Amino acid sequence: MDTAFLQVVLLFSGFFFGLVLFLFVLVPFFYGLPRLLSWTARRYLEWRTLFLYLLTPSLCILGLLAVAHILGLFFGLYIGRSYTFSAGLWVAIVLKAARLVFSETARLPIRRQLLNFVTPYLTAKGELSLRGLWAQVPQIPSSDLRSSLKPTSSGGTAGSTKEFDVSETPASRQAQL
Repeated sequence: MDTAFLQVVLLFSGFFFGLVLFLFVLVPFFYGLPRLLSWTARRYLEWRTLFLYLLTPSLCILGLLAVAHILGLFFGLYIGRSYTFSAGLWVAIVLKAARLVFSETARLPIRRQLLNFVTPYLTAKGELSLRGLWAQVPQIPSSDLRSSLKPTSSGGTAGSTKEFDVSETPASRQAQL
């Protein structure tokens, strides 16, 4: 097999592994799990929410291990010593982490997904307490996300806090049902 082709395959497979690992395993563990633990300890959520939330990362880890095993069967000698696979993996993780840390438009969909996930499992105390979080997350299509981050005119001074337009909260969704 051609060495250059093999290195390109390993680079792209490492990049793919890095993307999947970051989005489906690292973000839920480092972004969602601490919040869910805190909210569950305060009795805002039911305890089963934690287990349901960790189901996807667990299945993703099993899937990644299966794909890694299959890649190991075909490229076994190369993956273990491949710097290109590791480089692709780390480039994907660093790029996605930098985007998540430095970009508000990258954090809003993740926050919205977390809030959408926990909404059915909120207790009455949790719905009252987490209503303020819903007010901070615009409920708009992600394609219009960048244009929606302009603050509304609240008539405040230049140093005042900014408010965003919110058209839907968990309570209003319950009222619609």
